[in-house]
Amino acid sequence: MGWVGLSVLVLAGVGAAAPVSDTAQRERGRYIAHDVAMCVQCHTPRDETGALIEDQEFMGASFPVAAPSFIPEGAWCVTAPRIAGLPGFTDDEAVEFFMSGARLGRHQPKWPMPPFHLSRPDAEALVAYLRALPER
Repeated sequence: MGWVGLSVLVLAGVGAAAPVSDTAQRERGRYIAHDVAMCVQCHTPRDETGALIEDQEFMGASFPVAAPSFIPEGAWCVTAPRIAGLPGFTDDEAVEFFMSGARLGRHQPKWPMPPFHLSRPDAEALVAYLRALPER
């Protein structure tokens, strides 16, 4: 292969996104779950002082706040489900949920779960992180 052929190969790669490593993707997902979307605050049980129980992160929890009076009965989340391992979701369903705010367009979760509209890379990172968590 001459210089021209090598130059074409090098230039063909310019601007192409480098693949994200699994570790980097999961770290991005952890950042989203802990510091942006704050999933950890509702999906992790708390001790008697109100502190999160770290060894039970994302294992589901009683919701720590009562429904406001303007929310109809039954529309408020009483228990946040376990999301460690994402039980009950395929990867595609979970990505769609985090991108659209609804489970495959069918329904939104109960209040106060916000209808997230993450980008595909962020949704995929969040799914990779939650999927990698032990289901205990």
